[in-house]
Amino acid sequence: MKPEMVEVIWEDAASSDPWTPLKGAKEESSIKHIVHSVGYLMEQNKTSLVLYQSYGHDETIAGWLRIPRAMIQKVVKL
Repeated sequence: MKPEMVEVIWEDAASSDPWTPLKGAKEESSIKHIVHSVGYLMEQNKTSLVLYQSYGHDETIAGWLRIPRAMIQKVVKL
């Protein structure tokens, strides 16, 4: 069975480590980090969606990514 390929558009969490003036940190932390991830759909349920990037003829996979539903903005079938 051929796996379904999708694009997931989602907002990633972000952080910063260096010492930063409070004003600059407030401005930087207000920027949304929108991510477009493309892969094969492995699993989806009410809490998350899991993609993987590669699969082998022997039913092995590589490069999986779990994205919480609350972070997902859109899923597009490719």
